[in-house]
Amino acid sequence: MKKRGQVWIETVIYTLIAFALIGAVLGFAKPKIEEIQDKAIIEQTTQMMEDINSQIETVKEVQGNKRLIELGIKKGNLIIDGRVDEDNLFFVLEGRHTYTEPGVEVPIGSLSVSTIERGKINTVTLKSNYGDSYDIQFDEQDIEKIINPASVPHKLFIENMGRDFYVDETVTDCANPEHDCINSDYGGWSRTCISGKSSSEFFCKYISKKIKLDFSLG
Repeated sequence: MKKRGQVWIETVIYTLIAFALIGAVLGFAKPKIEEIQDKAIIEQTTQMMEDINSQIETVKEVQGNKRLIELGIKKGNLIIDGRVDEDNLFFVLEGRHTYTEPGVEVPIGSLSVSTIERGKINTVTLKSNYGDSYDIQFDEQDIEKIINPASVPHKLFIENMGRDFYVDETVTDCANPEHDCINSDYGGWSRTCISGKSSSEFFCKYISKKIKLDFSLG
């Protein structure tokens, strides 16, 4: 009877030791596994954002062009920032991997990458800045759209909506140096003189230098 009790106690002790060892191994291995997974996600997302930029280069050629990109987002958020004076695309991931030197913005391909440390968790941000060339919108609105992780790929459409323009009908003499409308620049707009209904009628047409790109989800 004593022998059975001793065997039972030893079994319990060995089991507890085994659990403790497994816990210690998992406590060390799990963060390392998560770090490796986060690094893989960042590298895959870097390629995804480069693919988006390549599609933009394609659609910019002709107004009305539209392209579909499938986005597999398992972790992190893709942010389309179409707010006025922003026009950026971000991917933000919170994880264990220190992808770049913390606090320093680093160019990688066509992207800007930054890492912010917060204890054991890092926030890695991949950024594409379109402000100099494109007016970014989501569903034809100047808004910020956050695309969250999903079990299936998102279908993201990018469409060239052309350039904004307006006509100043108060300018009736484009040759007048006071107006200086002929083929001249005006801030973010180019200006050109156009004829009206009669041969003596002229107006000044302002055309945005930025191509309007509309993002939408299918």
